[in-house]
Amino acid sequence: MPRDSRRGWIIGVVAGATAVVLVIAGLLVWSLSGPGPAYTGLPVCDELLTSDALAEIPGAEGAEIDGEEFVGDEPSDGGYESYTDCFAAPAGSGGGEQLLYVSARLFPVSTADDGYAELQRRIDDTRRPVDEALGDATAGTGVAVEGGFTADLEVRELPVEGAGYAVSYSGADWGEGNVEGEEAWSTAEFFTRNVMVSIIYSGTPGMEPAERLDAVSDAAVLVEDSIEAAGETV
Repeated sequence: MPRDSRRGWIIGVVAGATAVVLVIAGLLVWSLSGPGPAYTGLPVCDELLTSDALAEIPGAEGAEIDGEEFVGDEPSDGGYESYTDCFAAPAGSGGGEQLLYVSARLFPVSTADDGYAELQRRIDDTRRPVDEALGDATAGTGVAVEGGFTADLEVRELPVEGAGYAVSYSGADWGEGNVEGEEAWSTAEFFTRNVMVSIIYSGTPGMEPAERLDAVSDAAVLVEDSIEAAGETV
């Protein structure tokens, strides 16, 4: 084979091999960064709110846990197949106070077919009233909130696998329906694969709004970790 032809053949082989490596590397990056496999089951409350997780949430160490789990034969009107609802009351309260509420909803495995886009749409729908109330801002005072009250609001993104957001409500004014103890709280809404999670955190006495927002954001990450650790997948 002439030297020039041989050189061209070698270059072609090297270029082809490089292309294969790049394709494999791209697939590997996609598999590592893409969403994981769908869940087929949810953790029970003791698995969702472990003692280690509760110890990291202000006021929740040693909390008393109660809740319920449900598994249906077919998807509910809300589109989910099963749920786990958990309540955490401060230690020694006898369950009379609610510090933390966590609700997890399991949607069909088929939602993975489009990359869990259905759950993204649901999160967008729940967030829309908050964004509309705040306009282009991430915080506001005396904001009229869907539900018939006004409050000071702050919203932030959540560092979860899917997508989600947390909101701090403080100085809530319910008008004539004001109830002591319902002036401040924080919430988190997110999805991780085919599971949607809602969290309500009332906080501890004297907490600042930013502290409540930090706490519920941390709780969201801890709950997601619990789902990943104990949840069953396809």
